[in-house]
Amino acid sequence: MTGGFVFSEKPIEIESGSGAYLYGADGTEYLDFGASYAVISIGHAHPAVTAAVQSQAESLTYVQASYPTAERTTLYEKLGALAPGDIDNVWLCNSGTEANEAAMKFARAATGRSKIIASKRGFHGRTMGALAMTWKDKYKAPFEPLAGGIEFVPYEDVEALQSAVDEETA
Repeated sequence: MTGGFVFSEKPIEIESGSGAYLYGADGTEYLDFGASYAVISIGHAHPAVTAAVQSQAESLTYVQASYPTAERTTLYEKLGALAPGDIDNVWLCNSGTEANEAAMKFARAATGRSKIIASKRGFHGRTMGALAMTWKDKYKAPFEPLAGGIEFVPYEDVEALQSAVDEETA
């Protein structure tokens, strides 16, 4: 399929991975500097991770977040112990996109304000809310109009960020 909304942008087909390496369908070895957008920082096919996933899948692959599980409760407790401040709630997400989408919704719900500040050159995901916070038009244009109330500031410009924050900022 060509054109349209096909996501594949890279000219190589990846067949497998091991540790910090990816292997193309043609056998070429690549050092995985991208780590699948930083979500595979532990590497590919790590034996301990593979064993843990298999063990968990043998009893319960997934159950929606509205049902408590012992594993999820343990994770919540560990996150609460590691996080700074007094954390009363945790929201688990499947991706950075979902985390950004949730952060935008939670900020607006908690403050009653609508303005969101995002960085120029930032990429926050491909859902409607996350796209609204994404800088590049090539990702946003096919799906406009997107959520409003987003102001972009230059990355690493503290003065611009401080100037953008006002009484409307969530």
